[in-house]
Amino acid sequence: MNKFFLMLPICVISPALSSLAADAPLVLFSDMPDAPVSGWEASATKGAAVSIWGRNFGSARGSSYVTVGGVALMNGSDYAEWGATANPDVRLGMQRITFFLNSSMITGGAYPNTSITVTVNGVPSNQLKFHTRALASSKIYFFDNTNGNDSSYDGLYSAVAGAGNGPKKTPGWFRANAAAGDIAYFRGTSVYETVDNDGLYARAHMQMRGNRFENGIEGRSVSVVSYPGEVAEWYAPNTGTPDAADNFSKNVEMQWSDISYWNFSKLKWYFYDFGWTMSMDSSANNVRFAGMDVSSYGEWQAQGWNMCAGGGNTGTGGKTSGHLYWLGNWVHDLGPGSAPSHYRHYPIYLNGYGITDYVYYGYNEFGPLPNTMIDAEHGGSRAFDIYGHTAADTIDHVYIFNNYAHHMTRQPMAIGNGDGSPNFLRNVYFYNNIIGPQDSATNENTMSVGAGVTDQMLANLKFYNNTFDSRDETCEFMWDQCDPALAFKNNIVVANLSGSSDHSVTLYNFYGCPADTAVRLVGSNNLWYGNLIHDGIHGGNPWNETSTLTNNDPRFVVAAPENAAGYRLQETSPCRNAGVDLSSEIAEESIAGVYRVGVNRDFYGVLRGSPPHIGAFDETDTVAPTAPGGVTVR
Repeated sequence: MNKFFLMLPICVISPALSSLAADAPLVLFSDMPDAPVSGWEASATKGAAVSIWGRNFGSARGSSYVTVGGVALMNGSDYAEWGATANPDVRLGMQRITFFLNSSMITGGAYPNTSITVTVNGVPSNQLKFHTRALASSKIYFFDNTNGNDSSYDGLYSAVAGAGNGPKKTPGWFRANAAAGDIAYFRGTSVYETVDNDGLYARAHMQMRGNRFENGIEGRSVSVVSYPGEVAEWYAPNTGTPDAADNFSKNVEMQWSDISYWNFSKLKWYFYDFGWTMSMDSSANNVRFAGMDVSSYGEWQAQGWNMCAGGGNTGTGGKTSGHLYWLGNWVHDLGPGSAPSHYRHYPIYLNGYGITDYVYYGYNEFGPLPNTMIDAEHGGSRAFDIYGHTAADTIDHVYIFNNYAHHMTRQPMAIGNGDGSPNFLRNVYFYNNIIGPQDSATNENTMSVGAGVTDQMLANLKFYNNTFDSRDETCEFMWDQCDPALAFKNNIVVANLSGSSDHSVTLYNFYGCPADTAVRLVGSNNLWYGNLIHDGIHGGNPWNETSTLTNNDPRFVVAAPENAAGYRLQETSPCRNAGVDLSSEIAEESIAGVYRVGVNRDFYGVLRGSPPHIGAFDETDTVAPTAPGGVTVR
């Protein structure tokens, strides 16, 4: 069974970052952690196109600019897009900038050797760590499903230029030929529907079986991205029986393989079975999915990412995976939109068979997902499931932050469930998330932590500054753990406002934990609103909480929010300044190509006040929020 242990990494907050103004630009992540400064269409001076996502960039560049390691990009030709919100969709009020590296930038030094900043109206952003490098033997390839040819063209040009110069055609060619440091830019001219046949299987755009591909290394990763300003759609059409060797129903399939330092970004995956599936004694390390648009139409599995991330499902397992990143993706509409014939439909299913360390889910939107429930065991959808299988499994350092999960038919989150060892989870940090609203017909618990565990969980769990909205249904938090602390602070819980269910908030423990369990379950400064009935090991307020607000309307800026922005707080909200300062418990972290906010910032990246508000947002408003110019807030 899944067990969660949360351990807080110690990170130093940069004075420059922690003192940014509320409306200062904020850079959150990039599509790749490293890239060459030359090689764009064989140029000696123009390098890779790099995309960054963040906030407060503005809808037009004007006098604003990006700086890479002290080199300011001041010319219009340095940019492919500024403040973009489409191709593919940029969710949750974020924006995207795509710019070109150039040969005046640094190429030496330890990894990561530089940083990216954005300056808007004279105000600089935080620094996003990055690595610029010489092209050396690496290649920048271009792919075009309409005009490309795998055998006739060299792939070094985005359009046909004669004498063998032109784009390649298929994802399978890149799988078979990519080397460390290579980048593939896929044009959006037409839908990619060519299967990769590796001689045994022909089931995916990229058939990554038996290590028939090369990996990247630190500082020279392999990247698969859409061409700047375009979106490449990979469509897996379902050409046979599920799991048959010739059923083309997946975007990427990994079996008996170990992948490391690969990045996938800005692609639109549309599939019958899986967007990404990894199984059969495989592992993944330093793999990134950023800014993707993922959906399906199938009724078999219909999962965005199926990650047997510790070694696969053959039973031998024992491999190690880690540093897995899901950043700014939109996963929606999984399944056929009606009751399926078989499996549940989950955007991310991370399961065991080995050791997994450092997992990052941040800035994603999960939903809407269709109502595909058949019964309690079949069908349905949830944002993600972290699941254990064997006694040797461990999953540690899991960061789930600044996500919005809504309109689904199972628990939005299942953390620590499983059918193997009950002690596989270690440290889990769940903060700044918005959960809700959910499908009113589900009657499923809002959060399942260790459900079905038949022994004491050994996880360290921290749930801070989240907003849980189950206004039309039962809101159950299934805590089935005993040993370590579970901290639940600064959260808003809205449940069963209609009063149509017997129980609105259920917190309970199945397996007879010791009498001193109460000292391990720590709750404070939460707001509970609705028809509240607390069941389980404690009566009254759950876990003998302190500074708890019971049955207080949180006064969201929209009474019944249908998007993330609606969960901001009115000036009259009782949640304002009612929280406890938790900034020292989950500090921010800067990694190459990733800025992971700490609990010192809110859902939109705004620095929290002292004392902070309760819930995901620390900013307030009296009316429904509007986006900055040209930006749609979802």
